[in-house]
Amino acid sequence: MSTVDPDIRRRIAERYLDPDAASVYLSMTAPEEPQMVLVTLVPERYMTADFGPLLVAMAQ
Repeated sequence: MSTVDPDIRRRIAERYLDPDAASVYLSMTAPEEPQMVLVTLVPERYMTADFGPLLVAMAQ
């Protein structure tokens, strides 16, 4: 965990919101910024599955 860099906050907000909404969100949440933390998760392994046979069976 670490404190949130303002540039990272902006990039994350703009990834999920349109630019105008991101600006509104950032200005509305600016007072809470000192208490915000960034949690980064790095998976140690990936679980995958081949859903191809299931889709073929469902299409029949």
